[in-house]
Amino acid sequence: MLLCQTQVELLENLNQICLETLQEKSRMVVAISGLCGSGKSTLGKFIRKQGFGDFKPYQIAVIDDNVMSLNLFLVRPKIRYNAPLPPNISDNLKPFKKFLPPYVKIIFYVSANLQRIEFADALIILRIRDEIRLQRLQKRENNNQERIQSLMGNALNIDIPFTYALCLKN
Repeated sequence: MLLCQTQVELLENLNQICLETLQEKSRMVVAISGLCGSGKSTLGKFIRKQGFGDFKPYQIAVIDDNVMSLNLFLVRPKIRYNAPLPPNISDNLKPFKKFLPPYVKIIFYVSANLQRIEFADALIILRIRDEIRLQRLQKRENNNQERIQSLMGNALNIDIPFTYALCLKN
């Protein structure tokens, strides 16, 4: 059973997981997954801008919607990779890795379906009540009811192995 936490608790626990993992590896992947409208991109953006625990923003890369964002002190480049992946093929974020400076220790991969990766050192699952999700999607999708209904019907696919799992409940 996965116990859900507040954002503060989640980031404290994630900090410990990252410190432990990075004793054995030079870099790690943290996947953030949840249904559309659950706050995945918002959490990724917050972490990229603020950092967390012992990790500064320049040590973090966030890949969301095939765009990698980095904090290079005064500059915040965005690297886009739009080539479609064949079905059931993972590239483990390979197109982005060549752009990562050596001081980037944590790659956050934000996605509802996690199809690009075969493994995550840590997996964060965002859970949210349907009423709140619906409100967020109405705002984001400019009340396009057909699009909103399509997104509300999507299922979560987190069928990848991972070492640690955390849950954030909004």
